[in-house]
Parts: sequence; structure tokens; C-alpha cells
Amino acid sequence: AEDWARAWKASFGPLPVSPRLVIVPSWVSYEPSPNQSLVVLDPGMAFGTGHHATTRRCLQALDERLELRPAARVLDLGTGSGRLAIAAARLGAGRVVAWDIDPEASAVAEANVARNGVDLMVAVTDERTACVSGPYDLVVANLTAEVLVEVLPLIASLLAPGGECVLSGILADPSSTGPSREALVRDALGESLLVCERWEDGEWVTLLAAQKMQKATPSLSLPP
Repeated sequence: AEDWARAWKASFGPLPVSPRLVIVPSWVSYEPSPNQSLVVLDPGMAFGTGHHATTRRCLQALDERLELRPAARVLDLGTGSGRLAIAAARLGAGRVVAWDIDPEASAVAEANVARNGVDLMVAVTDERTACVSGPYDLVVANLTAEVLVEVLPLIASLLAPGGECVLSGILADPSSTGPSREALVRDALGESLLVCERWEDGEWVTLLAAQKMQKATPSLSLPP
């Protein structure tokens, strides 16, 4: 773990990811321009420096959606290092919940949330049975296609009427033996979610989906 940390620290520098957002390592000094917000990050052993194509696209989508939805309630499902949750707070979200099943990732996320001074806006949890009470205006889930298929019913239930979700981590690989990963995710959207936008970055696909109908949103326990 220590060797791995030293290796990526040598090449991890400030990373502009959207018009309003820059990811900055905690050990690097960076002076932002007047229109830039910073996410100061030390990923530790958690996933998420911001360099991966899916992370960048999620950050860009957050920037776009939160510019249209100021003070939105946001759920970061599978928060990792906390970079998406912190970015949401920086970009004007009203309240953010950052959830991950990995206690080590959650500890890293908590440290990064505190480092960025957004701990009053961002709640971090790693409890497998934690009840995540909706509704949320925006859910961002940078996972894998297989996990997205499992959690999409939960995401749909937690969205407010007219709410949106950013779904990433989908490999754009054609399958010779069955449906592609993207097709599986689209099929799992069911009757309540509709794809509004699609982005493809190299071998990765990100989808923006929105609620089709208004309905009551209960509190649900996250799956194990």
C-alpha cells in the first residue's frame, strides 16, 4: 500500500475537470481563478483521484446539473474518496449524502470532507443497513454496470419527482454472447426512469436519466 501511494503521488497534479472545478492533491499548492472551485483530495487507498474517465464525466455532469439545480439534494452512491460529494457541495448543492460499503473508503471520504470544510453539508456513512432517506434531486453513482443493475430500483425510489441520476462505470463493450453492459443498465431503468443524455469517453459510457412520473418516495435500506 505504501509503495502504491508513493507511485501515484509522483504524477498526481492539479486537474481541471470542468469549467468551475479543479481537483487538487492535498500536498500541492494551487491558486484558483475567480470562477474556479477546488476539491482538495488525498485519495489514500480509496478509489477516485478524478483522473479516470468515468470520474471526470461525473464531475462534469455534476457541474452542469447543479448549475441548473442550485441547492439540490444530492446522493453520492459509492463515494470512494468523496470527490464527487465534495464537488457537489462546492458546486452549490444544498445537502449531500456520501455512502460507501467500504469502511476504509468512508474514513478517507470523511477526512477529505473535513479537509475541504464541507462537513456541515456532507454526511458520510458506511453502514450497510443505513437508511438513506430521500427524496433526492440528483443521485450520482460511479460504479460498474453490474452493480448499477442491482441498485437502480433503489435509486429510482430515492429520486424526487423530476429528479435525475448520473450513472457511470459502464464499459462500452459489445457482447457476442448477450446484451451489452449498457443495454443491461438501460433495461434496469424500468418504467420510472428515462435516459436524457449519453456520453462516451473512450471505452466508458455515462448516462443521465430522469424520473418519468411523480410518486411518493419512502426511506429504504441500502442493499448489502
